[in-house]
Amino acid sequence: MLENQLFSLKITLNSILYGFVPFYLVAIGVLWKTVFYYYELTSFLLVGCLIGIFFYAYFLLKYFLTLKTLKNYLKALKSKEAQQALTYGRIYYSVKRKGLFAADGSGLTSQDENAIHNDISVYLNI
Repeated sequence: MLENQLFSLKITLNSILYGFVPFYLVAIGVLWKTVFYYYELTSFLLVGCLIGIFFYAYFLLKYFLTLKTLKNYLKALKSKEAQQALTYGRIYYSVKRKGLFAADGSGLTSQDENAIHNDISVYLNI
């Protein structure tokens, strides 16, 4: 199950990474074309591009952090290190639930703790 999440996370990250770049280049081309003609349209496009870049960076950082913590979580589970798996599991599930602002492992629910316990018991054969 965690391996499936890792695969889908990689697919999502690639689609965000490679799907946004052509859109951004088109927006910059339109901005460049209209710089000399329409000031209002240019400022509108510039603000739109900046907001888009901000959200793109946020989601990219979130998915990179989620991917990194999931890889570390799976590595700790496969190497049967329960304490590291517990730490990385808490970080993974909190980032998955609350985003970048919960990267310290806070904001977990009892369902998240149960999921971590189930993952550890399955991988460590407890």
